[in-house]
Amino acid sequence: MSAYILTAAGAVFLTAAAGMILPDGKLNKSVNFVLRLVCIGILVSPLAGIFNFDAESGAGADVDYDYIVSVFSQSQSEELEKLVKDELGIECGCEVVIIYEDGTFKQTDVNICTDNVEYEEISALREYLKELGYININVYEEGDRIHQGQ
Repeated sequence: MSAYILTAAGAVFLTAAAGMILPDGKLNKSVNFVLRLVCIGILVSPLAGIFNFDAESGAGADVDYDYIVSVFSQSQSEELEKLVKDELGIECGCEVVIIYEDGTFKQTDVNICTDNVEYEEISALREYLKELGYININVYEEGDRIHQGQ
């Protein structure tokens, strides 16, 4: 805080001194204008810190992305189970695997666990999920992998 006060006071002093030293004319007006802009920038600079998210300085570094990913994944999985049941009439357990990478959340896999489902239904399920934009769709039957695809 003291560095900020010293910087602000120094900028104001420099502006006042330049106004007294420089002769009246276009140069004086131009220099005073620029120095006043610098003073305003220095005085307003703490407000800019309110709006910046700086991961390097630790601001916002306490975000628990693992927790966010797990909640997001669980929510997507539950919604997908409901959607598959409503649209295709297939009872299944769904797991949408989501990761946080490069500042974005990405879906990497979809694991579907079914019981007593015919191959045609599995094919229809995979096509339906592809249409929804899911990738890496893996369908299992009670612990045994029965169909895997991209």
